[in-house]
Amino acid sequence: MASYTELAQTELGKEMLKSQERSHQLSMNKHTNQIGEEVFNAWNPYKLQSKFPFAVTIANAYDQMIDRTIPKDMIISTRFENWLIKEKNELMVDSKINRDNYFKEQMNFETGEVTKNTGSNLVQAKIDYLVKELEKLEKSFKTHMQNNPDIAFASKEELGKWQEYYEKQLQNVRNNIEAGNFSAYDKKDGENVVAAGTEEDAKQHEINIEAKIKQIDTATAELELRTAKQEADKIEAETSQEDMPDYTQRRRPQ
Repeated sequence: MASYTELAQTELGKEMLKSQERSHQLSMNKHTNQIGEEVFNAWNPYKLQSKFPFAVTIANAYDQMIDRTIPKDMIISTRFENWLIKEKNELMVDSKINRDNYFKEQMNFETGEVTKNTGSNLVQAKIDYLVKELEKLEKSFKTHMQNNPDIAFASKEELGKWQEYYEKQLQNVRNNIEAGNFSAYDKKDGENVVAAGTEEDAKQHEINIEAKIKQIDTATAELELRTAKQEADKIEAETSQEDMPDYTQRRRPQ
């Protein structure tokens, strides 16, 4: 029986392996978020573990990469959020990590040397692969934010929708505090309340929402500064173009 490495040496073999990997992946559905935008469902790694044993480990490593890559004070666009979710979902079910065939035999295509991996060597090969995949994604995300801030971060329209959403949430929380209604914070075991919600729970919720609104204000100010700079750069470029002498016109002989 041909090994994964042997199959990968031919173009047809590579295409068949890719098709097989795609067939093992799950379809990604979307839901409508709080501001009416369509967002991919983020898969629960613990529910994937029975079929994809490394899903939780991959998810944790991915989350750590995102924490150090995406600025905490910025609000990303729905489009960028979908990209982040999609990459995480696909990586959690990556058959190269979750199955052994790919790394049991690895060929150096320059030298033709074949390395057989078993035990801890097999695990290390999977770790090396995961690290490289995360490094590539981190670089792609950073480049995207640097080169395409207008589509990486929330637009003025999206920020306005989030502002409206959180202001309504804040008003609801304050109304509940004023009415002394804290049932929204009850801790339940099925239908049974095991710990009643408290005013402290509501106050903490209020603080969290206020922090979100402040984050939106910061993101809006950043967007305005970026827009103003883009406009200034555009005017400067147009002015410079107008001031350039026209060398296309030949001088008439005297």
